[in-house]
Amino acid sequence: MKKLILLITMLTLFTACEKQISITEFSEFYENYEPELRVEAFLDASTPMSSLVMVDRSIRIDDTEIFSDIDEEATWQDSIERISRQLADSTALVSIKNLKTGDIIPFLWVCSADSFQYSFWKDKTSILPDSFVTHHYGGFKPAVPFQVDLNSEYELSVISTAYGKTITARTRPVPPVQLLNLDFTQHTGDTLYYTFGEENTLYWLSDTSATSYYITLYGYIPDGRVLINSNSGFSLETDDINYPGYTLGFTFFPPFLTEGRYEFTIRALNADLSRYYVSSLPVNNSKVSNLRDQNGNPVMGIFGSYSSVEKVLIIR
Repeated sequence: MKKLILLITMLTLFTACEKQISITEFSEFYENYEPELRVEAFLDASTPMSSLVMVDRSIRIDDTEIFSDIDEEATWQDSIERISRQLADSTALVSIKNLKTGDIIPFLWVCSADSFQYSFWKDKTSILPDSFVTHHYGGFKPAVPFQVDLNSEYELSVISTAYGKTITARTRPVPPVQLLNLDFTQHTGDTLYYTFGEENTLYWLSDTSATSYYITLYGYIPDGRVLINSNSGFSLETDDINYPGYTLGFTFFPPFLTEGRYEFTIRALNADLSRYYVSSLPVNNSKVSNLRDQNGNPVMGIFGSYSSVEKVLIIR
């Protein structure tokens, strides 16, 4: 996810420039930098087959094999997928091991392992975009069906012959959040009902091992399901004797949501994943990354886990 945000930001900034400047003017910031191998591995405890491992490398900003000196404003979106393919190490050997049972889950390279959306608005005041495009990127996906044991620890193994590295890391999954059915919330099965024009709040309980959350909200336009909003949240301690061993989380559904059907997902992130996204330290810092190579050196990236709760939201 950090990779995609970085690429989008970089490409957007480049295409927005009105004055041509040479990248060599900033060479003091990158001339001694050497590209590094990076691994981002996500164990999905709720939908294990959605687990994803990405193995790629960082780049120098003056890498002419990646960045051309041609203004590609009309095709920058295609450039994201092209750059992603060039950076990926699709030849790595990847697996995740259940340390309690000894079961090893092999992962295989898939060209369209996951995707993200880029939306377009004609009316900037509308909460729903007029259209969107979906971009796919490659990664490693589970080769065989498996289930995640919340009481087990898991170990990632990545062998990259291209970089001469054997990388390992361990992480523990977290259980999904438990929604609280408060008086102002109508909750029927997988559907929540809220009143149009009000600022509605949703609360939930989570295990203390889940220290932050990632919440996404989707709506529908003629082209299909589209991302409206995504945001992070943090757990709060509670002294309620009815909920020992739990923390409290919440999110707001803004009052400007129009009447209709929406979908939202709450991902509870484990401590490893939370630290990776919240910390201001470099992503290869030993206090951020839990990845280590065969010599015990920290590797850029993370091996973390999350669990999800998906619900339908009706505004009426």
